[in-house]
Amino acid sequence: LTGIRLENLSAGNLLVAATRDLATNLAHCARQLNPYAAWNKIRLSGGLSRDLPLLTALIQQYFPTAAVLESAVEEETLAGLANIASASKA
Repeated sequence: LTGIRLENLSAGNLLVAATRDLATNLAHCARQLNPYAAWNKIRLSGGLSRDLPLLTALIQQYFPTAAVLESAVEEETLAGLANIASASKA
């Protein structure tokens, strides 16, 4: 984060700056995974993307041709662990 001054330091401005930085870092990581990919779908999971619609909008700007999808399961990680646990009991 850069450009933080006493005049513009507020919780809202700091949250927006952190969200922009997160979206930038996510886009950078995606391009490192496959720099030649024409991303057509991006699935977001977890509460952060639901709680911060700005994050979804910023990710959409980095990948304008991709459909940005929210996970259908609210706690995807916990649901996956529950599936693994129930399968191991069988």
